[in-house]
Amino acid sequence: MKHAEVMHFLAGRGRFTSDAETTIHFTAGDTLFFEADTEGLWGVEETMHKV
Repeated sequence: MKHAEVMHFLAGRGRFTSDAETTIHFTAGDTLFFEADTEGLWGVEETMHKV
C-alpha cells in the first residue's frame, strides 16, 4: 500500500501476512489500519466487503 489506509470489513474473512511475517486474521466487523508502504500477502477465506 502506497498510502496509509484504514479499512472496515462488512462481510467476509481473511488474513494478511506482512513481509515481516506477522499474520493478522480478520472477519466482518473488524477495522484495520495499515501504515504507508505496508507490503505483504492477502489470503481470502470468505468473500470480503470493506469500506
